Amino acid sequence: MAKDPDNPFEEEGVPAGPEAPAGKAKLLIRLGLLVAVLAIGSVGGFTLGGMLHGQASVEPSQPAAQEEPFAEPLPPINTAGEEFEYVDFEPITVNLDVSGMTRYIRATITLAFRQKDKDTVGDRVEKKKKEMRNWLTVYFSGRTLEDVRGPKNLNRICREIREAFNEQLWPKRRPLIDHVLFKEFAVQ
Repeated sequence: MAKDPDNPFEEEGVPAGPEAPAGKAKLLIRLGLLVAVLAIGSVGGFTLGGMLHGQASVEPSQPAAQEEPFAEPLPPINTAGEEFEYVDFEPITVNLDVSGMTRYIRATITLAFRQKDKDTVGDRVEKKKKEMRNWLTVYFSGRTLEDVRGPKNLNRICREIREAFNEQLWPKRRPLIDHVLFKEFAVQ
C-alpha cells in the first residue's frame, strides 16, 4: 500500500478508511455519543416543555393548582330537573390562522346557566358582552383548521370558552356559566 502524499497523518502498514480497527472504534464511539446526546436532548426538551406548559397559567407567587382530570366531553343538560336560562351572542366571523387567510369561521354561541343564577349572570354578561365578544374573536383567530375540526375539538372549544368566561366574569369564585352551546359553527 503506497503512502498518500496528501495525507501526512497516514502511517505505513496501517490500513486507512473505515475498515481500519481504530477507525471502526472511533466511528462507533461517535455514533454512540450522537445517540446519547439526541436521547438526552429529547427527554430534556420534552420535560422542559411539560414544565413550562404547566406553569404558563400560574403566577410565581401562587402555589400551583392541581389540575382536574379531563372533563367529560359533553356536559349533562337539564340534570336533576334543573332549568336553564340562555344568553345568545351575535354571530362572529373570524379568519382562521392559516396561510393566505383563505379560511374563516362563522360561529354563534349561547351561554347556559342555572335559572337560580339568572339575575347575577344575566346582568354581568350584558355588562361585559363587548369584552367577551372581543375575547371570542381573538380566541377563534388563533385557531387553525385542525383545531376546529371534529366533535372532540368542538367540545374542547366549548369547555375552553366556558372556563375563560367564568374566569373573566367571576375570578376566584364558583363558575356560574354551566355550558356553552353552538347555534352556528361553519368553517369555510
